[in-house]
Amino acid sequence: MQRDQLADFLRRRRSAIRPAEVGLAGGPRRRTAGLRREEVAMLDLLGDTPAMVLSDLGEVLAQNRASVLLAGDHTGFTGDRRYRVYRWFTEPAARAVNHRYTR
Repeated sequence: MQRDQLADFLRRRRSAIRPAEVGLAGGPRRRTAGLRREEVAMLDLLGDTPAMVLSDLGEVLAQNRASVLLAGDHTGFTGDRRYRVYRWFTEPAARAVNHRYTR
């Protein structure tokens, strides 16, 4: 994804969410609708909810603490192992972790 495409995507997503929807006070009048950048960056609002950000190719870009505790740290892989799909097909242990949660 190109930088300008990512910026456009993030702007559209921020503008679609109202502060009250995520437990924030509306505060003073805003120049634009939706969340401010610093409000989006407040990952504490997720609490104990595991969250993982993937690229369109399945590369793990970021994980919060709850996600790391649940599924392990997936951000340190290099080469083709960066991609979850690659690991799924080449590493039986990667499939076993996911299978454990679907029974």
